[in-house]
Amino acid sequence: MAHVELDRLRELARQFIAAGSLPATTRPTSVEGRQFSRGIRCELCGSFIWEDEFQYVVNISEPAWAAQSFGFHFLCHAAWQLEASAAERKPQ
Repeated sequence: MAHVELDRLRELARQFIAAGSLPATTRPTSVEGRQFSRGIRCELCGSFIWEDEFQYVVNISEPAWAAQSFGFHFLCHAAWQLEASAAERKPQ
């Protein structure tokens, strides 16, 4: 059943990368894992990341992204990285 969820998240990541809403990079400036005391929304699925969940914060310093930070659930981060890797390998 988890593979169905990952497939759906990967499709969402493909759409966001194609639309330019998420970067297509597997080389962020930094990635940190942490927990917050309040819920924030995941950049991929849009659901809240609650205080009992681990959040991945990805910092991108590429000029096109103006030093943005993106927060993800664990599985959402994995789906985005898989699709970013595929996008990087596509011929331009």
